[in-house]
Amino acid sequence: MNSEKFMNSRIYRFLDYIFRLVLLNFLIFITALSFYLFLPEKTPNWLKDTLSYGQMGLLFFPSLVAVFDVIKQYEENKSTSILRPFFQSLKKHYKSSLLMGIGMLIIAILLSNSINVFLQQFQNGLINVIGFFLTVSVILVLLFSLVHLPLVLVNFSGLRLIDYGKLSVIWAFRDFGLTLMMLVIVVFVLITDIVFPYFLAFFGISLPIYLLVKLSLKSYAKYSEKHKGL
Repeated sequence: MNSEKFMNSRIYRFLDYIFRLVLLNFLIFITALSFYLFLPEKTPNWLKDTLSYGQMGLLFFPSLVAVFDVIKQYEENKSTSILRPFFQSLKKHYKSSLLMGIGMLIIAILLSNSINVFLQQFQNGLINVIGFFLTVSVILVLLFSLVHLPLVLVNFSGLRLIDYGKLSVIWAFRDFGLTLMMLVIVVFVLITDIVFPYFLAFFGISLPIYLLVKLSLKSYAKYSEKHKGL
């Protein structure tokens, strides 16, 4: 009876969730960074870098999306498992998340190049000043929408890539206060990851994802259910 009471207690649920977040964090590292972490030291640097960046490019963002989905399912009482839902979600959302990730990366590179050009020519005419501030504005919109992109991917399935992008922008400004709060959480955790590497190893990725899912759950639930009914 005592053991049953303990398993239904708040402290047990808290410790259980901590374990889940740690395991999900490890799953991201194993899925997307295992070549970098576990290849023998004797491996030539060029081969290690090629395999590591290739694995990261192909699996890092899809793994993040899978963790968003697993935590969302758990919060909605649709699943209590971790491993099987993670790999099922990775398979389900792989194509869309990979292509969206590549698209965001290309846009980021183009914007970075543009802002460097305008910054170098900042004093050479009004058009460069306008171009610089327009580019900064687009970068901010991209950052706001990027916070919502994994949530859009797991809440709305079967859409065109352009529609995922549009929905991410819409949701970013639909509740701008929520978006700012989510962005602050991401930035704070990134800084914490840099200062405390051990935090990164255990909670540095899964914890902010949990917080983002928790904060936005009600916001997405109403509209995603309507989408499923279409």
